[in-house]
Amino acid sequence: MVSADPASERLWRAGRDADPPETLERLLTVGAEAGLAVIVSVVRYLFSAAETLDRQHLRTILGRIVPEESEMIMSNALREVMAEARAEGVILGEAKGEDRGKAEVLLRQLGQRFGAVPEEVAQRVRAASMDDLDRWAETIFDAPTLDAVFNDLH
Repeated sequence: MVSADPASERLWRAGRDADPPETLERLLTVGAEAGLAVIVSVVRYLFSAAETLDRQHLRTILGRIVPEESEMIMSNALREVMAEARAEGVILGEAKGEDRGKAEVLLRQLGQRFGAVPEEVAQRVRAASMDDLDRWAETIFDAPTLDAVFNDLH
C-alpha cells in the first residue's frame, strides 16, 4: 500500500498479522500515536466489524496504552456504533413500513376493482418486493382480471 499519510500507512501495516491479540494491541498502539480521534475510530470499527470481540481484552489493552482515556474511548466508540445501528434500524423500519403500506393500498385497490381478493393473492402482495408492488400498481387499471394484474407478460 502506498499512502501519502504516514499514520494511515502505519495503521495498515499494524493490522497485518496472523496473531489477532498481538495485531489488536499493535493497531491500538499505532492508533493512539496518531491521536484520540484515530483510536476512537479504530475502536468504533472494531465494535461494528468484528464478529467476535473480547471487550474485556480490548479494555485491558486500552488501559495500558491510554489509561486516562480508555473508558471514554470505549463509551464514545460504543455510543457512535449504537447511534449508527439505530439510524440503520430506523431506515429499515421506514422502508418496511413503506412496503407494507404500499401492499395494503394495492390490496384495497384490487378489492375495489375486482372484488374479494383471495388470501393467497393477499399473501403474495404482502411478501412482494417494492418493484413488484410498483409494477402491479401500474397495471391494475388496465388489467381485465385479477390474474392479469400478476401476469408477468402483461
